[in-house]
Amino acid sequence: MILKISLFASLYIFLLSCKGPNETQNTVPTNYVSTEHLIEAKELAGIFEDENIKIVDFRSPENYQAGHINGSINIWRPDISDNSLPYEGIRADKENIERLFSRLGIENNDLIIVYDDKGSSDAARLWCILSDYNFDSVKILNGGLKSWKGRGEKLSTKAVAYMPTQFYLPKKRN
Repeated sequence: MILKISLFASLYIFLLSCKGPNETQNTVPTNYVSTEHLIEAKELAGIFEDENIKIVDFRSPENYQAGHINGSINIWRPDISDNSLPYEGIRADKENIERLFSRLGIENNDLIIVYDDKGSSDAARLWCILSDYNFDSVKILNGGLKSWKGRGEKLSTKAVAYMPTQFYLPKKRN
């Protein structure tokens, strides 16, 4: 009897967790506890040409070259990693991030908007590193490149270069 009840309960839970082909597939969740570090594609479309906004395409250079949001610069994982260590995935130190951002033309008063094409997991890595260095002027494009294209926005294959700057992260870490 207990086995029958367990099987029935398992089947019931399984069926409740299944979704039909048209239910919530390819949608971007909007019921977050906090959205202060997110920006919607609609909002970005209205401000992406502003002078103090730098859009960062956080994907491989090959994916960037295949098509990116117009005006975005490319940063990829190895760019923000410490390559002097025998293992991968350790974040770059403050000075290397400052040199990278300076070379790319990012200024201290810029709002950085970062996106990827993997559900924002890679973009969140950059956001997390910058937050750890106490740089809070960063937002993640909610839904990433998919949400941008979903609005019917065009992609560019033209690489963007800004004049180098002197970018500095805050002295105190978070």
